[in-house]
Amino acid sequence: MNVIMTRVMEIEQDLYIDPFPTGAKIAAKRKGINIIIDTFRASNTILALLNFVEEIIPVSTIEEALATNADILIGEVSGEKPKQFHYTNSPVLVEKIGHEIAGKKVVIRTTNGTQGLLNSIGSKEIWVASPRNISAVSALATEYMKNGYKISIIPLGTKRGNKYLRTPEDDVTAELIASKIINANGKQSPFFTKEEKIHAAVFHDENYYIEKTNTIGEDIEYCLQIDKTNRIPMLDQKRKIIRNHSSSRRAS
Repeated sequence: MNVIMTRVMEIEQDLYIDPFPTGAKIAAKRKGINIIIDTFRASNTILALLNFVEEIIPVSTIEEALATNADILIGEVSGEKPKQFHYTNSPVLVEKIGHEIAGKKVVIRTTNGTQGLLNSIGSKEIWVASPRNISAVSALATEYMKNGYKISIIPLGTKRGNKYLRTPEDDVTAELIASKIINANGKQSPFFTKEEKIHAAVFHDENYYIEKTNTIGEDIEYCLQIDKTNRIPMLDQKRKIIRNHSSSRRAS
């Protein structure tokens, strides 16, 4: 796996990789498409939630979450569920309790995922990506890029203390999206990670690190599965809610 540096990279004209939630703010200034990647686990929790609800409210803080008076609060702070929340940030858990949240008002707050989404406000559009919807996201990004929009891929990494660090699962996903866009334009990608090698690329990386929680083992396998849905979550900036992109269709 090629290493994504801790700075903005212009892979080719109009295609960028901007790491961390701070990079999302930089990317938003381009007024193009921000693609948010938080593979472990917010991207996949959001994808799972949209199987059961039409809208999700993303917030930055616990206080904001509580102020919404939502039926269901989902999320974490530094990997741990706040005591006021109903469920932690786990896509596998969401799939298990989906019937309990169906049709309800749901709020999500995570350490990196929701911060990256909200930092992207001002972009033309803001999407959520993971390995599970990677081909759908890449295809739509290719279409938008051909229509003149700048594409900014945001691997959010992890936060330890006050410092952001890159993570292999987000880097690999970003590389694969970039490669699909570049290859679709008839060019050679500088990245060599292949979809079938995603597990090895993540687990063998020297920077591999995850918080240990009760559900993370099941979540890892879930989060790294390729092309399980054509759904593309997007942030409706006017309403401040996450919903399905109009181009999305659920995989059969």
